[in-house]
Amino acid sequence: MKNTVQICSLCVVVLIVIASVIVPGEKHVAAGAAKPAASANFHTWKVGMSVKVPKDGGEEAFKAWKAAGIDVVELGVPRVDSDEEAVQASAWARQVKGWADEAGIQLWSIHIPFARDLDISNASEAEREKVVANLGRLIKAYGPLGVEKMVIHGSYEITNPIPLGDREVRIASSHKSLGELAPFAAAVHAQLALEELPRSCLGNTSAEVTRLLAGLGRVGICLDTNHLIKQETPQHFISIVGRRIVTIHVSDNDGIDERHWLPGKGIIDFKLIILGLQAKGYKGPWMFESAGTADEKVADWSRLKDLAAAR
Repeated sequence: MKNTVQICSLCVVVLIVIASVIVPGEKHVAAGAAKPAASANFHTWKVGMSVKVPKDGGEEAFKAWKAAGIDVVELGVPRVDSDEEAVQASAWARQVKGWADEAGIQLWSIHIPFARDLDISNASEAEREKVVANLGRLIKAYGPLGVEKMVIHGSYEITNPIPLGDREVRIASSHKSLGELAPFAAAVHAQLALEELPRSCLGNTSAEVTRLLAGLGRVGICLDTNHLIKQETPQHFISIVGRRIVTIHVSDNDGIDERHWLPGKGIIDFKLIILGLQAKGYKGPWMFESAGTADEKVADWSRLKDLAAAR
């Protein structure tokens, strides 16, 4: 009996040694376990731009964008304020999806409309619930587009700054709304992405974005390079929350206010942004939300890749 136990023990040792020789330098991965993701490489990022599909000539527009070298687009979509409008939006979405597929362009994301009456941070619970219901209907209506990301603002603010005394209540309201809207996006196989915003808007720093997304693992982040002006640099923002960035808006500014300029006209260091995103595992796309034609944006992305490669 003793000899039998010794032989079995020896067999186990031999099998372990053999396994380590067969797979040198690799950690054992259990069956069914996810393998580590491949390293990010900015040279593989697709180039895209934010667009509004024209009322006339939409099919031709997609073909022109593709001919210029655009791979993916983010769509600015109209509001949906009734069930009747939801039906119309879904029909439009199916038509646009057909145009994009025919042209060979991926519909990557939509930008959820923002307005004072669509503010997910509304301090009134009754009004906040109405906003969530409205946007939930909108998300479902645009499901036929088949986008991967749905970009949303954490609050509304254009001319009237959010009072400091209201900020905590508004943060709590926005956080609750994001948690309630995330399942709507998941139901159409998309991911909600919170866009960081400028000035006094909610989510104007990495710290506040982190608070807004606390416990909301389904929700990612949309980095807008143009919005990080005085509170924080884009590269610092990336260093703090970069692992949760799932899409981006690219444009330049003057360091004073958002401008939506083509990169190179303003002060932003896009080389640091590209390398920072790559270091955090971002896989693309490089989505312009700026002035300039499709041709200019494709050429600018080529320039920026050369700039980032010259280390």
